[in-house]
Amino acid sequence: MEIKINDSEILWSGSVIVFDNNPVDLIIDVRLGFLVRFEFIDDINTNKLSVKPEPFVDGVKFIFNNFNYCQGIGNHAPIPIGELNGKKLFLSYLIYAYKRQTKHIHYTLMFKI
Repeated sequence: MEIKINDSEILWSGSVIVFDNNPVDLIIDVRLGFLVRFEFIDDINTNKLSVKPEPFVDGVKFIFNNFNYCQGIGNHAPIPIGELNGKKLFLSYLIYAYKRQTKHIHYTLMFKI
């Protein structure tokens, strides 16, 4: 099956439930070792919400600080995260919190065509 949205080809889309704020690794290509990691931090000293992308191993890590909203928080447009097989790779996500330490992540990885 192929899924396309406008000028994007969906590579991978799904959801995962995370307990105890454990990190989640999306291993895009085992042979190439491309990885997207989601990490969660709950800072009880502030209500400030932030997302910090940074290089990680052979990919990118997103550090989500205080993503604790039951109605969900996500990005409004796909984020470029690198290249795979000569194509630009983008990520979209939506994160719901059931409790401070339990998250439901919806994610979509796509190529621009």
